[in-house]
Amino acid sequence: MMLTDSRGNTSNEMNHYLEVEVFGGQTERKQRAEADNAEVRRKKAEEAQ
Repeated sequence: MMLTDSRGNTSNEMNHYLEVEVFGGQTERKQRAEADNAEVRRKKAEEAQ
């Protein structure tokens, strides 16, 4: 994770923003949810035939 404090406009000390970038792979929970969703879609397609 990279944090950047960029103070482009410094008209007062409260006027700033923080940029955050997050790098990483999918969580195991999200991978399981996507697999479950694919299974549900496959079953619905079979039922529709």
